[in-house]
Amino acid sequence: MPTCTAPRPRPSSSHRRRPAGPTAPRSRRKPISTTSEFYLAQAAESARAARETNLSNVRERCLRAEAAWQAMADRLIRNEQGRQSQAADKQRQQDANR
Repeated sequence: MPTCTAPRPRPSSSHRRRPAGPTAPRSRRKPISTTSEFYLAQAAESARAARETNLSNVRERCLRAEAAWQAMADRLIRNEQGRQSQAADKQRQQDANR
């Protein structure tokens, strides 16, 4: 049965729980991927899982997950474009002041 994973909101620092057992040092921890490609891939995987399931509740969950992943990808892409635009504007201002 296909499964889809909905994105989990990051807890605020005051609500983080400490693991019961020993934890890996920071250098060996796997980095969290926050690229638009990752989010788009997760959205596509959730859409695929929704198409392949016969259970309506699973399909609805996967479609909700797809929408959430897509929204995060769209937001990240807009932010990246805004940063690039601001950097270009700043460079133009610096060039004009010279």
